Amino acid sequence: MLNTLIVGASGYAGAELVSYVNRHPHMDHKPL
Repeated sequence: MLNTLIVGASGYAGAELVSYVNRHPHMDHKPL
């Protein structure tokens, strides 16, 4: 599992990136 941290995900592109990471089987989004 690859933990990810996305900085500046307030816009549309950031929201899409968070959505992609959440659906990916080998990635996990860690909130700040």
